[in-house]
Amino acid sequence: MATNNSDTRSSGSRDSKFKCKDGTLTAYAFMCGYMMKHDNGNDRVTLYADGPAYHIQVSLNYQNIEGSAYTSWQSTPSLKRAKRLFSKIKYAIRKCSNTERVEELCTEFEQKENSL
Repeated sequence: MATNNSDTRSSGSRDSKFKCKDGTLTAYAFMCGYMMKHDNGNDRVTLYADGPAYHIQVSLNYQNIEGSAYTSWQSTPSLKRAKRLFSKIKYAIRKCSNTERVEELCTEFEQKENSL
């Protein structure tokens, strides 16, 4: 599967099929097997498509051998909602290193998806 580090941006007419103006991947790119990933060596968030659903996988402290890692897997049919959650989690990991905030975001997202 192809990967895309969301911090890497390139331009060109060919990229317009695969990238939005904000640098994120298009629905077409996801259907072609691309994924968005942010990994700081200890925490990781990944967004990818599988059929009609978009999946956001979060692994916090996944390098910890003793098993105190936090893992969450959220799914939605909406690319917009999936990108929004990915961005919020990426920010929490990058700027804050805030595990509690990431867990909170995943719980809120799950509750909203279940109420739809």
